[in-house]
Amino acid sequence: MRRACALICLTATAAFGFASAAGAGGAHSTGSSGRRALGVNTTIIVNSAGDAGDSDTGDGVCDDGTGACTLRAAIEQANATPGFGTVLFAIGRGPQTITPATSLPLITDPLFIDGASQPGFAGTPIIELSGAAAPTGSGLHVKTGPSTIRGMVVNRWPADGITLEGDGDMVQGNFIGTDLTGTIDRGNGFNGIDSFGNNTVIGGDQPGQGNLVSGNANVGIELRGQGGTVRGNLVGTNAAGTAALGNGSIGLDLLVASTTTVGGHSAPGQRNVISGNGIGGLGLFGGTGNVVEGNVIGTDPSGSVSIPNIGAGVKVTSNTATGHTIGGTAPCQGTRSPSTPETAWTSNRGRPSPSAGTASSATGGWGSTWPRTA
Repeated sequence: MRRACALICLTATAAFGFASAAGAGGAHSTGSSGRRALGVNTTIIVNSAGDAGDSDTGDGVCDDGTGACTLRAAIEQANATPGFGTVLFAIGRGPQTITPATSLPLITDPLFIDGASQPGFAGTPIIELSGAAAPTGSGLHVKTGPSTIRGMVVNRWPADGITLEGDGDMVQGNFIGTDLTGTIDRGNGFNGIDSFGNNTVIGGDQPGQGNLVSGNANVGIELRGQGGTVRGNLVGTNAAGTAALGNGSIGLDLLVASTTTVGGHSAPGQRNVISGNGIGGLGLFGGTGNVVEGNVIGTDPSGSVSIPNIGAGVKVTSNTATGHTIGGTAPCQGTRSPSTPETAWTSNRGRPSPSAGTASSATGGWGSTWPRTA
């Protein structure tokens, strides 16, 4: 049974990839992929990689005074226009880099920023938002949800790549902390994605929805709210999932997050690969009722090549962390982490360490001795 599960769960590695999904290159979904079906009042097309602000936020037109629409001007105009907005890109064709001199405006009205709309998009992001010239700030800072960030490369910002403070925000199909190829460390100065809101969606189970979150100085993905979903992401590897490009600390940190689902077992694309990170794979540092299942931790997507995290695969380290479920007894529900140096289960809550046999099953097994509930 264990071998059958391995074949079923670990051979469909394309689910982790960024291959072109239906609608790539400019079409926009309103279902489970991309923007939520909430309606759009304003569409703004960015046609310049410049950094000038909008000349008149009251006229309903994105224009920096020269006829160009920059990303800065687009966010300013969207903030000034009530209702849901969409920002598309048409900066020539092919890869483009936007390098703001200062942090961009906070996103204060629900907004869909769709880098996948850039002409020439073929499944991997080609709009790079670089913080190399900015002295402070995050790449994109969402204050109001539900907002969506899709198809962007966000790197070298002094703080987070993406900061989310709204409820219902979605982050899909981005490279956060790498270059355009997804193979070179261009990490942000703090976390890759830092989410404070509820019902946040990071990634998804369809091709093109997962994020690459690697190379960041601190945590790859950090969640603090309730009801989040993290699926289909590569955290701490290159874009192919074949080599380490680790975040400096923990790959995925559920910091007082509750009722959050990490991975899944009903479709191959729900799994996260969390490997190659500097301190550990996944941390549960508080909260209650989180579910971790079907992920690959410490290996490549196939589960056969070691890409170890330096530390525990899954670590529970708070007296306030209760009611979490790690793995399960159904096929493909277990979390595989055979090459991580420490056991996948550590706790300071007074529970005894698992026996050698249980630890072996926990770090490399498929749920035969899980679930383990904290």
